[in-house]
Amino acid sequence: MAAFGRRGTRVHGSVRPASLSTRVHMPVSVKLNTA
Repeated sequence: MAAFGRRGTRVHGSVRPASLSTRVHMPVSVKLNTA
């Protein structure tokens, strides 16, 4: 998941996609930890 987020950030190279990927990645990691 982290690698995918990094790839997305590199491809877009913008601040918006980076923040979006981070927001999406945070809840996903929380769900994994909770599960």
